[in-house]
Amino acid sequence: MKLPLITPSLVTYTKGKPVSRGYIDARIREINALGLKEISLFVTGYEKKGRDYVHEKLKTTGIVSIPHVHIRADQTEHEVRHYMETYGTRRFTTHYEYIPYFTKFSADVRACIGIENNNDFKLDKKLDRFGGLVIDLSHYVDVREQGIARDIERALERLPVLVNHASAVTAASESRHFARSVQQYAYLRTMPKKCFSEVVSLEIGNTLAAQLSFIPFIKKQLARV
Repeated sequence: MKLPLITPSLVTYTKGKPVSRGYIDARIREINALGLKEISLFVTGYEKKGRDYVHEKLKTTGIVSIPHVHIRADQTEHEVRHYMETYGTRRFTTHYEYIPYFTKFSADVRACIGIENNNDFKLDKKLDRFGGLVIDLSHYVDVREQGIARDIERALERLPVLVNHASAVTAASESRHFARSVQQYAYLRTMPKKCFSEVVSLEIGNTLAAQLSFIPFIKKQLARV
């Protein structure tokens, strides 16, 4: 399997709650200290005021590319286009339950939005109005362990995978948005090839330095798929 682009991420939700602005400020300092030019972005924990804060902070960095953004139901098409025009974003995530909020978006924007394989996922005609699937690899483990993956497996037979999320998975097969050890990414080598896209976004609240340190191990796991 050709290795995908693996990106560290700036998240706004971890350990069961939205992150503080202090957390955002710390990650912005890291971006500048590390000289990062590319990250993925998860704005799921913030309403508009918080997102505006993140957007303004990103302007103070050298970030020029955001391959993937996990968007929220309260975001407008204008806000989504901002990512496309400013950072070249062509992959967005939403959940099945939020599809109605995006059906009126222009076709070119909807073509960049994928529907995530979380617990409310259903295979029906609503998916055809969007660009494909987002396979959260840790969620795939969750549903596989619970034996409820039928709709996802059927969807994978006919829809493209736009992007992947990769959270940590514990020894008890539980998904976590904070990695305690790089070994919590060993599960990736058990994933079927059909689940993967060209971009894998790490979905964890660890420091960006820690995320970068995980990537070589993750690449080794993916090389075994």
